[in-house]
Amino acid sequence: MIRTAGRSLLRQPSFTLAAAGTLAIGIAATTTLFTTVNAALLRPLPYAHPEELYAVRTYFPDGRFTIGMVGTEELAAVAAQTDVVSGVACTVRVDGTLGDGTGSEPRQIVAYAVSDGFFDLFGVPVQTGRGISAADDVRGAPSVVVLSHSLWQNAFGGRPDIVGQSIAMSGRPARVVGIAPAGFDVPVGTDVWTNAWFPLSVGHAYEAYVRARPAVPLAQLQARMNQTFASLARKYPEQETGRAYAIRPLLAATVGSLGPILLILFGATALLLVLAAVNVSNLMLARTTSRVRETAVRTALGASRGRIIAQLLSESVLVAIAGAIAGSLLAYLAVQLLLHFGAGRLPRLGSLSIDFRVAAFVAFVAGLTGVLIGIVPALRMADTDVTSLLNETGRCVRGSRKTRRLLGAFVVAEIAVAVAIVAGAGRLVRSYRNVESLDPGFNPRGLLVLDVALPAPQAPFQARRNAWWDQTEAALRSSGATAAAATSSLPLEPHEWDSTVFVDMVAHPDVPVDRRPNARLRLVTPDFFQTMGIRMLDGRPLTRADDTHSQIIGVVNEAFARRNLGGASPIGEQIKGLHGHREGNGFVDDYVRVVGVVRDVKYSALSGPTEPVLYVPFAQFVAARASIVIATADNAPERHAAGFVAALRKVEPRLAIEATPLSAIVAASLDRERLGMWLMLGFGVAALLLAAVGMFGVIAYVVSQQTAEMAVRQALGATRGHVVRRVMREGAGVASIGLAVGVGVAWWTGRLVAGYVFGVSARDPVVLGVSAASVGCLALAATWLPARRAAALELARALRET
Repeated sequence: MIRTAGRSLLRQPSFTLAAAGTLAIGIAATTTLFTTVNAALLRPLPYAHPEELYAVRTYFPDGRFTIGMVGTEELAAVAAQTDVVSGVACTVRVDGTLGDGTGSEPRQIVAYAVSDGFFDLFGVPVQTGRGISAADDVRGAPSVVVLSHSLWQNAFGGRPDIVGQSIAMSGRPARVVGIAPAGFDVPVGTDVWTNAWFPLSVGHAYEAYVRARPAVPLAQLQARMNQTFASLARKYPEQETGRAYAIRPLLAATVGSLGPILLILFGATALLLVLAAVNVSNLMLARTTSRVRETAVRTALGASRGRIIAQLLSESVLVAIAGAIAGSLLAYLAVQLLLHFGAGRLPRLGSLSIDFRVAAFVAFVAGLTGVLIGIVPALRMADTDVTSLLNETGRCVRGSRKTRRLLGAFVVAEIAVAVAIVAGAGRLVRSYRNVESLDPGFNPRGLLVLDVALPAPQAPFQARRNAWWDQTEAALRSSGATAAAATSSLPLEPHEWDSTVFVDMVAHPDVPVDRRPNARLRLVTPDFFQTMGIRMLDGRPLTRADDTHSQIIGVVNEAFARRNLGGASPIGEQIKGLHGHREGNGFVDDYVRVVGVVRDVKYSALSGPTEPVLYVPFAQFVAARASIVIATADNAPERHAAGFVAALRKVEPRLAIEATPLSAIVAASLDRERLGMWLMLGFGVAALLLAAVGMFGVIAYVVSQQTAEMAVRQALGATRGHVVRRVMREGAGVASIGLAVGVGVAWWTGRLVAGYVFGVSARDPVVLGVSAASVGCLALAATWLPARRAAALELARALRET
């Protein structure tokens, strides 16, 4: 039967190629997205029982601002809930530099200090050596490190003898005690895990991880963990009152917002595959109708209904297999293109590949599609009395009215699906444009960022940091910089370095403890606001006179004034709880005077809320690292990056420096949205083409079946214009129904994804209108050509052929 089906398809190569090629497009798109979903969401984390692992943050349900990190005392209280929790661990980012001892330039590394038992929590033994132990996490313990597998390979050539040796990390010796296994990557992108002393406090500076007891549901875990805040709130009312835990499965926390984007795209490709399948079903139905005489002969020779169905399904399955093979090749090329254009930078997509699960998915799709595209034509033929069908279709075996109605239904489905896909593409495009057009509060053009990991300072700390910056700024200006400024954290950088502080305002002493003002503390040099194009709204900016010999001052943003002062001017406000000095055996608070207000700046995300920020002088607070922003006269500082890096190294040879245009940092913050937009645009174009080709094929087939009728009409006086209008009217009627259904489907899918697009509603008239109009125009164009061909028929020839 398979051999017979193959010979039948080979006798009509144009049909076979068209059907297999159409399916290949749908299968390729679906397989490409399934490959990304598989890598990001379906492939389990390489840890023991990963479903028990959770990432933990904190928040205020009433909307108060918080950094969202966890305190060690909070985590200790969670660890005590042994009936629902089997283990906890915390980490804090302590990036620095790595020197290999060969005199080569230092390199920046992503380093995390981790609590004891960190590797045990994930059930992943180190590949070589040991992990961080309890004896390492005590005050005064010597520095030890566990290297990531990638850093071990790239920086140390995979030498096994590195374990036990000392390396230079941030200018200080650290002994390598272990090598992590290749698949271990928590937190994501870590190069080095090191030890530290973790004193008990509610200072929210740590990322936390929890392993639940087997079979403990998330809701129960959340409830029990939140109960621990009751006792903490009595002890620390200003920080713990009303606080709660935000607990996410580790996989979801790792993938973040990429997960919903991939699922939306995967749903769109499923619709595209449906569209391709409907297209091929049209072709199969038209082909089956033209084989009525063949079926009649087979029936007369004794072929059963089941054998006829099996024969037709065998042909459709072979077409689907051919489409799957071609689609798999296209999907492989598409995956390589995704990696080439930076998909590997996104969480878990660095391992993007076509594995056994993807191959099984392709086989399942091929089998299911093969059955679906052939079942309707097969049943239509097998369930019909061939003699009556021959009588109904005329002496030349033309398509029946039932067949034409089925074809019309398929066209309606094609158009409806196409409208839904194009509307989805329109939503993502509008969402991306809405986010991209947001004003970030600064001007990223013409600025170069030099990200610098500073070596640990020696006493006197502030004086040494200030001297370093004075020399650095002078060196940069002598190398061609027209402006140079530094900050502890730049907008839209993937990682933040600011701390969150709770403060007291002298003029507002009666604020309840659970409403105590808090803000991000950000260190900046005097020229930062001007260099970044951040507008001053009130008061004055920081100046070079704001140093260690003057009163501590600060500048706040609009969000600070709105949240903490109800929008009133903060100029002149005195703040305490932020800075202090020792007098004898005691510690005395210094008052920080607010001298200015600057415009809000988008720091965490362009589409996210603006956080309250308190900017303080670089010269009055010790910075652990610095992001230096440089402008040049030619507005192209990236051309001079090598000279600026050399200037920095002349001041401090131990610096590890990374140079990036600020515009590239802003663009990178939209990588996920951009990937979704371009993929969805591709699916939208494919949907339009498939819908147009499908409708053209059906209209052309129906017109060819009505050749005799049209010839008679022309013989009775109908003009060619009448013929064109009649065909166009029939095509427009079918298209109108499809467009109406499509708009309804597009509105429904828009409601499903409303939470994942920015500033685009489900009933957005532009999205729905443009998608319906574009599909409608293509449908009319697909109808116009068969209509013209029908009108151009020679009357005598048409009557002879009928």
